[in-house]
Amino acid sequence: MLARSVALIRRELPDCHVRFVGGDAPWSSAKMGSDVIRECAEGVSPGAYTVEPALPHERLLDLIGTATLVVLPSRFETFGMTLLEAMACGTAAVASDINAFREISDGGRYARLHVAEDFPDLALQVVTLLSDRDQRERLQTEAHAHSGRWDVSHIADHLLRVWN
Repeated sequence: MLARSVALIRRELPDCHVRFVGGDAPWSSAKMGSDVIRECAEGVSPGAYTVEPALPHERLLDLIGTATLVVLPSRFETFGMTLLEAMACGTAAVASDINAFREISDGGRYARLHVAEDFPDLALQVVTLLSDRDQRERLQTEAHAHSGRWDVSHIADHLLRVWN
């Protein structure tokens, strides 16, 4: 999904660089995910993107914390931990409009949600946030504050009240 969006993003923001970070796994076509990314982004100018292996969790959090934007075009998530980690790191995010991300982001209040499986809309949301520094910084600040509601002590207290 994001790979298909790279050309559209670069059309509006020619200096944008997308980093794909994660474990490489076979897809249903028996191709490796990194090969599918390269095929989807074929024809995009050199330097538009890199495909990088999975990182140890601490290094990944460092990367998330220094990124301008985290993009999560997932089809399905049970919880949305990476979105929550981006919010906790104070990094703005664009995520698929799926249940887990909708819940974590309070319906899109704390992250930009794109129509799932719609790569032009994904590109539009990315370009919008990257082009509007004020909106991105507001989102970062508000999302960071909101992420505290997912703190384990808050959740544990809530669960104890429910269970008792």
